Amino acid sequence: MGRGLYMQCDNVMGDLIYFQQQLKRNVSREQLLINFDTMDAKLDQLLNDIKGFENWDTALRMVARRVQGAQHDLQFALASGAPARRLEAGIPADSGSPDQE
Repeated sequence: MGRGLYMQCDNVMGDLIYFQQQLKRNVSREQLLINFDTMDAKLDQLLNDIKGFENWDTALRMVARRVQGAQHDLQFALASGAPARRLEAGIPADSGSPDQE
């Protein structure tokens, strides 16, 4: 099972890198959503597969929760129509300009 988890992680990381490249290329929102759905399904499967291990490993549980939080933030940003520049920077769609502090 360990080798399978490694391969799942590697696939998710590859999809995340591809998604980030697509953001930088300013592809259409439709294409971003297609790419996100592909990555999201793989990430959901990985998180479900490690759920049983979280009971024994608090560090893994913490990392899994942080990944889920980031995943939900990205889902929200895509659903709300945040510009690609804000998605790439990790800035929520409803916040002010990144230059405003």
